[in-house]
Amino acid sequence: ISKTHEEASCSDSQDSETNPNTKTQTQTQSLDPVGFIGKSLNDTLKSTILGSKWTPEKGKYSFPLTHGRRYNVAWEDKFNWLRYSPSTDSAFCAPCIAFGECKSSGGYSDKFSSSGMKDWKNAVGAKRGTFLIHQESSGHKDALLKSSNFLQIIGGGEKTSSVVFLRLTKIILRKINR
Repeated sequence: ISKTHEEASCSDSQDSETNPNTKTQTQTQSLDPVGFIGKSLNDTLKSTILGSKWTPEKGKYSFPLTHGRRYNVAWEDKFNWLRYSPSTDSAFCAPCIAFGECKSSGGYSDKFSSSGMKDWKNAVGAKRGTFLIHQESSGHKDALLKSSNFLQIIGGGEKTSSVVFLRLTKIILRKINR
């Protein structure tokens, strides 16, 4: 995907006048996590990847089969960080894309912020559940904390200085207790 989110949003009104399907295609492209990977994301793009996700219209999209299995949209209820890419039939982690923190020796975390995860057989489960392994990784937890702080600050829920002070205090105390 070569368009940025802003470019895709700006072209919606122009393109949809000539082709009614273009608006849906452009919205799909602008929310596809692949479009955010490897880019320097400004606050608007971070907010978009963290707060929005591509959702198929009921009855209009069938997730592709990969080795006899397919993505299950119900996984997003348990793993709210999960983002599906219709262009690559892969799962990604929104906080890890936004803050680029997910690197691990096992490779699970890196897949969620770069190439995508599409091993649907091992997506969930107590022993080999890739989603759970990723969710428990330190890189993901760091990205999740940064995402939470970011969304709180841009949302204006608390004064910026008090949020930063409280978060830094928690981090320092956590490191001291290790």
